[in-house]
Amino acid sequence: MAFDLGELTKSIPRFFEAWRIVRVCPDRIDAPKEQLSFNVLTLAVVLVIFMIARSSVAGAERSVASDLFATAVSAVVIFVTGFVILIIDNGPDAMDRVHKWGMFFVLTWITSLLAVILIDGIPLWNHASAPTTIAIDSLFIPGTLSEIAKNSLRALIMGLVALVILLIKTKCNDAQFSIMSRCSLLTLFFGLLVNTGLLLVFLYSNVI
Repeated sequence: MAFDLGELTKSIPRFFEAWRIVRVCPDRIDAPKEQLSFNVLTLAVVLVIFMIARSSVAGAERSVASDLFATAVSAVVIFVTGFVILIIDNGPDAMDRVHKWGMFFVLTWITSLLAVILIDGIPLWNHASAPTTIAIDSLFIPGTLSEIAKNSLRALIMGLVALVILLIKTKCNDAQFSIMSRCSLLTLFFGLLVNTGLLLVFLYSNVI
């Protein structure tokens, strides 16, 4: 499978526009339906970021096909997760809310991947220790945690970083926004749950 680089380049401004409008409490996203749509170009942007993040921290040599598969699965999972809103509320505006929540999960995932690259990836490229490893080793006695426990903590840290960024962005754009509101707490809970699981399975654990 190959992406048209010209089309990918054109999708970058659209990606930044999507990131500009995404927020905590996705129900309050104010954007036309077309802007909330998940498409191949979005997947292409995710693929590029995912491949950089994975090659930075996973330390494994994989084919593009493997990265494509992992990216497609993770992107579809986080978008489909938006449909959980239908279980909670199947009213007349439910489908609009599905698209908004799906967009939130997708952009949270991408933001966490960028955090991985900037926080752990750059030091590893320079043959230094990853800051998350330093932090974990300073909090726990080396050797007491299993590898999966360490990876879970790394995934949790990156998910928290992504959500804090979105929280700050939301607060800057909406003076009435309250971090302790019910919608905010629910968004953070589900966002952290989904994002941590995806990072653990597709990035840190080298499952695929």
